[in-house]
Amino acid sequence: MSPSRCNGKGYSEKEGSKELELENKATLTTIVSTLDIISRKFDQVDSRLEAYELDWNIPLMDQKTIDDRVNALLEERLKDLGIGKIPEKHDNPSPQLSDNSLSMASPVV
Repeated sequence: MSPSRCNGKGYSEKEGSKELELENKATLTTIVSTLDIISRKFDQVDSRLEAYELDWNIPLMDQKTIDDRVNALLEERLKDLGIGKIPEKHDNPSPQLSDNSLSMASPVV
């Protein structure tokens, strides 16, 4: 509050509105500054999350390597079960089993 407000002398509407305008500008400047700081913090967190996400999205193997390993393990398992190799036709990778093979108990793994 200005000294003229306190003592009641020389106070005018014009002075009061200018003073209020300056207070409002100071308040708005503080708010904008605080929002800018918060925004920078969010940007830092966002960039850290993006870096973390990129680290986790790097594939450990390409699809061909995965397919080769799955096929090798499947062939080994089929060999252990006495069924044989995987048919070369890859449209349906599941081996065709007879009806009586479905009723056999699965070996304990």
